Amino acid sequence: MLAFIVSSLAFSTKLNGILLVPMLIVLFLVKNKFSLSPRNLKVLITGLIAFLLVTVILNPVYLNIGLRAIARMADARLSAFQNYQETFKHAALHSISDGFIAATQIIFFKNSLFYQLIKVPVELIMFLFGIYQTFRRKDLLLILVFLFLVLIPVSILPFKLPRYCYWIFSFTHTIAGQSVCFLMELSNRARWIKVQRQGR
Repeated sequence: MLAFIVSSLAFSTKLNGILLVPMLIVLFLVKNKFSLSPRNLKVLITGLIAFLLVTVILNPVYLNIGLRAIARMADARLSAFQNYQETFKHAALHSISDGFIAATQIIFFKNSLFYQLIKVPVELIMFLFGIYQTFRRKDLLLILVFLFLVLIPVSILPFKLPRYCYWIFSFTHTIAGQSVCFLMELSNRARWIKVQRQGR
């Protein structure tokens, strides 16, 4: 229920909020193994009602126009994004690979305190280990965060300006934090091997 309410709050924001809604739906379906039992169906319906109520309360204009305004709002967001692409096409990235290179430079190099001090991309290394740990443990939530809130935005953002990558920072660094779990597992494994050798 909390996730549905938060998604309704995010839905009124920009691209990241719109992406959060399908991410929540995919998470709900996969978690329940695409099985809509009576209990799951009741939760889904209640959540959708909460989503619509909070959305209408935050945007009273929907009371006059109707729920079709929600679809219009989403369409307006996507249309605005297309307009941005046209307006700034002289600064648009030439390919998706260029987009990932530019985002990597902005997030893990230009705005990295570690890199500025020691010239080592610590966050980038942690992020790569974090992705490995996330997929190795099959952490569904973080996998969806990576796909919907990191991979897709970086793929479609047409700008090299840092401010368009700032809201992605929190998600990339959350995934990077998983590297700590990976390093702890390696440390515990090495300690266990050492104890076994001493026991022999």
